[in-house]
Amino acid sequence: MTRSEVRLDIKIIKYENYIKKNPKKAYGYYSLGKIYLLGKQYKKAETYFKQALSLQKDYMLAVVGLITVNIYRGKHLKAAKVYRQYIQKLAAKNIYQRRICRAISSYYLAGSFKKNQESVISSWRFMLSIKAMHQWTDTDVSKKDRPHNLVALMLQTISYLSNYEKESLPTQVIDVYLYCAKLPGLHDDMRWQLIQRLSIDLEADQNDEMISLFETIPKNGTATLTNKIFKMALKKQPFYKIRQLYEAASETRVSLSLENLWMYVKMCSEQNVWDKSVYICCSKLLSQGWIDKVIAQAI
Repeated sequence: MTRSEVRLDIKIIKYENYIKKNPKKAYGYYSLGKIYLLGKQYKKAETYFKQALSLQKDYMLAVVGLITVNIYRGKHLKAAKVYRQYIQKLAAKNIYQRRICRAISSYYLAGSFKKNQESVISSWRFMLSIKAMHQWTDTDVSKKDRPHNLVALMLQTISYLSNYEKESLPTQVIDVYLYCAKLPGLHDDMRWQLIQRLSIDLEADQNDEMISLFETIPKNGTATLTNKIFKMALKKQPFYKIRQLYEAASETRVSLSLENLWMYVKMCSEQNVWDKSVYICCSKLLSQGWIDKVIAQAI
């Protein structure tokens, strides 16, 4: 048994004891559902989320858990229907939207979706679900007078990514791609896939808002994207986030621009941080003939 499995078992015992003492409180059932979800025991997770909702019908975190379970079990239409049932309350808080976006995009990127589509029957079932969603979900994302079904739109986006080439995107697909690419909480690798499909000009200032949504450096990201994300972070993000992005950029082996390297060294000196990353940045700047007071002091 691994350490993570032991930790999960300890948490299960903890919340089972909590439920014994508080059988009428939804929190204990929700917490157990979340633990089983992390352990990929989806049937048990679904049972506990439903129990939490039977005790507290507007427990939205349990609803988010139920949607996530249905997504990972390949019950796509059911997940969209659950969202539809609670759409007003789910759309009211950003945290619910972020968690659902993260769950669905992670499901797609982890290969779980592809695995669910391996058989002809599963693939056929998914396409029928997408068709059904079109019938009762308004996919005109330009309408802002009422909330959209986030689950349906994201699943349709996944379907489009699987079936449409970049050169043959209908207008409706482009609109849905743009809508999903701007969703907070979307996994950055999926956001990057959408940007590539849309051929968005990353150099254009009007797209800075979309770039600012990236929290990490996506896999297979270009040098332009990496430098844009890093430059945006230098202006807006706390120092620890910038350090994480620097390390992520180093792992992708994408070269940061001289300006970004200089800004990083300057920020490290302001934070009184002197380590190998500062030395590497200074070395790169010096090799390109960039020398000033900031670099001299850092060296």
